[in-house]
Amino acid sequence: MMAENNFFADAIKGLNNEYAGVAANGVSGDITGYIDTGCYILNAQLCGDIYGGMASNKALGLAGESSTGKTFVA
Repeated sequence: MMAENNFFADAIKGLNNEYAGVAANGVSGDITGYIDTGCYILNAQLCGDIYGGMASNKALGLAGESSTGKTFVA
């Protein structure tokens, strides 16, 4: 795993983008809080914590193939 981290770190340095980062190192941003979705698994997928959920000050779009449950989740 260490070699992968070095690969991505080197790739990000080459981009010269101050906003680029490795997701495994954590996602930084101006998230002020979370809105619980009522589903522990969905909360974990959205923010990495089963008690979190959707970011309260960000937009969320659900996209996917037809008949995959997007409307049910919404």
